[in-house]
Amino acid sequence: MYWVVAVISVRTLDVLRERFAREGIVRFTAAEVEVFEPDSDAATGKHAMRIEVAVNEEFLEPTLKVLEKLGSEGHDVSVHVGSIADARRIRTGESGPEAI
Repeated sequence: MYWVVAVISVRTLDVLRERFAREGIVRFTAAEVEVFEPDSDAATGKHAMRIEVAVNEEFLEPTLKVLEKLGSEGHDVSVHVGSIADARRIRTGESGPEAI
């Protein structure tokens, strides 16, 4: 199981949602965030979208390919991937890969 976090421009969200849906990735979290200067604590006044999605092994490559494609098309995309030791869905009581 993996946790993928990406930061994209606000204008890219609809394109990302459409491309994720084509790959069967329909559940992810999107939040608007403020952008800061790389080597400073100063805000730029710009906003971006932070995308978070937990995926099983079979969805990792499709997720990354969508994000890489957006980057190759000129969209500003920053991606971070980490492994998840466990996942739990409180509402259903599921855990592990089934929770994702």
